[in-house]
Amino acid sequence: MDDFVSWPQPFSATAVKDAYGKPLCGYCISLEAWRRGLAVKVKHADYNKYTISSKDKTLTFNKSLLVKDRNRIRKLSKDKHRVKELLSQYGVNVPRGEVFGPDAILDDALSYAKSIGYPVVVKPLVGSLGDGVFTNIATDEELVTYYKYLKEEANESSVIVEKHFSGNDYRAFVIGDEAVAIVKRIPANVKGDGKSTIDQLISKKNAFKKLNPFLSKGLIKKDREVHDYINKSGYSLDSVLPEGEVLFLRGKANASAGGDTVDFTDRIPQRVKDAAVLAVKAIDGLEHCGVDVLFDEESEEYCILELNTRAQIGVNMYPVEGEGRNVPALLVDHYFPESKGKSAKFSTRIAFNNQKVRNALRGSVIDEVSISPFPRLSSILRRRFVFSCSRVSPATASDRVARLAKRYGILGFVRSPSEGKIEVVAVGARQKVIDFKNKAVSRMALSIEEEAKWRRTVKNCFERL
Repeated sequence: MDDFVSWPQPFSATAVKDAYGKPLCGYCISLEAWRRGLAVKVKHADYNKYTISSKDKTLTFNKSLLVKDRNRIRKLSKDKHRVKELLSQYGVNVPRGEVFGPDAILDDALSYAKSIGYPVVVKPLVGSLGDGVFTNIATDEELVTYYKYLKEEANESSVIVEKHFSGNDYRAFVIGDEAVAIVKRIPANVKGDGKSTIDQLISKKNAFKKLNPFLSKGLIKKDREVHDYINKSGYSLDSVLPEGEVLFLRGKANASAGGDTVDFTDRIPQRVKDAAVLAVKAIDGLEHCGVDVLFDEESEEYCILELNTRAQIGVNMYPVEGEGRNVPALLVDHYFPESKGKSAKFSTRIAFNNQKVRNALRGSVIDEVSISPFPRLSSILRRRFVFSCSRVSPATASDRVARLAKRYGILGFVRSPSEGKIEVVAVGARQKVIDFKNKAVSRMALSIEEEAKWRRTVKNCFERL
């Protein structure tokens, strides 16, 4: 593997900067639909409910989940064991396991683990994001520790004990008859440089993750599992890790738990992709879904772990290595095929202001926010100006420029990068931008110090930054 990485240009870090975290998934899907001229209404600040409408239909989503059948699919997917039973009946290869409910005793779990053979996995019956999942448990002592933790400290009423499958962790995203995006998920880890302590390496890794729109909210937390892995390796947080040595900090590979992601869409065998598609088809009415797969590259054996009906598509969009896949476009293609090719040529450089949407919905007065229609512009011009202010203060100049931009229908922003200057980004119809610039110079006594093309994303408004 190399260090090549690319993310979908329409969803660059700049374009989605105000949607990192919980809103990211729903915002990206909404943004793609909006750019195509579809109507978007947001009804929850974290995009737990939003609608996309064409002339003929309206669909409601909860993050990436298409809400229908009174959320039957969502409720079903929470019961991991029931889903595994359905997949197994459909011919999908899943790990053998059993549920230990509120009335189960520890000895029952121990007996079952011995009957299927160690190593095993212990996890909650209901859960997501890898929370409370303990893998590769090899002894009775370890099983007792983690089983008691889930039952007594995490207050999980029902726990699954299942056979551990030795393979790497993959997340496939299936739409219709195709696994359109697959990433390999690597457990949280740090790589030694021969100088930094493990504690310092974790801090450096987290700083790197903060630059990633998806992984920024999946930092490495120094919890019990991380301390256990460090201690098992003979180190402590204060140990200096030898140069080039990779230290894994968890057994589970979830990105939300500090893991890394590498795109494998074009490298994983077709039969594994087919198995992921089959798993989704096993659930009646399910059209798209995230599928967790364990795959052993050497033996080429695999099994399906579980389905994630409300999967975060950011994991497939923003890998640390490889090509991030444009899942929002593929989803909107699937549900609104009539919108394909309807985006304006410049649409990928304009985004609606998510922060304003979220702020409006955080109160108790507004139930929904309708996103204003995508601005249809012809002969677009994108410019960045640095103006010097000789007769008025930068604050006054910024106020006047913002009012002028509104009058001319200009998108972009104004800010003061240094004393006596303002920076203005103006995007709009060619003649409007030219007139805007000329008015700023002639009416406001501003002089142009710099002028260049603007290639980054702007919001569907004019902001004062």
